[in-house]
Amino acid sequence: MICPNLKYLPGNHDPETLFKVEESPKITENSVNLHLKSQIIKDDLILIGIGGSTLGISSKEEFYHSYHGLDTKAIIWKEYPYVDNNDSPNYEKSDEMFKKDLDKIDSLMDKHKGNVLVLSHVGPFTSSTANAYEDGLV
Repeated sequence: MICPNLKYLPGNHDPETLFKVEESPKITENSVNLHLKSQIIKDDLILIGIGGSTLGISSKEEFYHSYHGLDTKAIIWKEYPYVDNNDSPNYEKSDEMFKKDLDKIDSLMDKHKGNVLVLSHVGPFTSSTANAYEDGLV
């Protein structure tokens, strides 16, 4: 077996079942879905994970810091599972949902002593995985 102890995070294109922390299906017999969970890897190394994605937007100046009433042309990809309503998204509610899970991650970090490595499907705010930049330039 190539990787008997698989650790994984669900992404924004994965099924909703992978985000159900207690009921998440196993990919392999020994696999662990790290979404909103922690796992001790070695004495003082702990993995903590958060999957899914927040809204991906364009870097055009008129949209860059705007979030409320965002023009749909600025949206590069939709958030998932942090979406309140697919037909008429409520971005404030989506942010609240994501913040709630970030708070869970924060409380997991507080419980562990030692080195904590947080794995996330969402990239840092200015990374190409979180925003699109015109001509590939920031």
